[in-house]
Amino acid sequence: MVEYARESSHTDGAGIQAAESVAKGESGLGFELLYSPVRTLATWLPASTQILADAPALQSYINSRLLYFLGLKEEHEILSGTGVGVELSGLITNATAFNTAVVNTTTDTYIDVLGLAISQCAESLFQPDGIVVNPKDWSRIQRIKTTSTNEYIFSDPHSAAGNQLWGLSVLPSWSMPESQFLVGAFSMACALWDRQQATVEVSREHSDYFVRNMCAILAESRLALTIFRPDALIFGAFLSDREEI
Repeated sequence: MVEYARESSHTDGAGIQAAESVAKGESGLGFELLYSPVRTLATWLPASTQILADAPALQSYINSRLLYFLGLKEEHEILSGTGVGVELSGLITNATAFNTAVVNTTTDTYIDVLGLAISQCAESLFQPDGIVVNPKDWSRIQRIKTTSTNEYIFSDPHSAAGNQLWGLSVLPSWSMPESQFLVGAFSMACALWDRQQATVEVSREHSDYFVRNMCAILAESRLALTIFRPDALIFGAFLSDREEI
């Protein structure tokens, strides 16, 4: 269990001292004590000892695939974990809803919506540093064109361009539902606790595996997620399908 304090209120008393011997402005921070359980993510598969001995490269391939499966599940839990049962309470579950009242549904593109979400995130006084979108939506953004010249406005498809928008890094993730997004000040609003980084272990002490020349290959990690400022995480949906301007 990770014990942490979530900021519940703040008073900014910073200012210039009026004169010598005059008291300086007092700031205040309010906190609520919360707990985040450490969860175990794991998966395993059976393999024969003969194949692992005869094909050493296969064991390396299996290890990398199990770690990849584990990483996909971890990414899903960090983003979309519901907090119900043994699931993590993910970023989307704790995020603040995007204010759709500021969107002009007749003119605003996906890029406009993300720009408005960045502005809302900045109101938390934490600097936004990242955007998470579904890969299909990121492809739509990259393909936005002008109506007059039919040119791509995001980048030249003939040259490599980094995944950035409005100066922020963009992470396309299949764990993000299509047509939805998450904008956040991730470095300050939340923290991931690696209690046990992903490991791979091999054992024959499972069921009757010893007499059958079988082994179990187990990949496992332990982690917890804490959210300090939900108002610095903005989750919403794209309200416009416009792909041209």
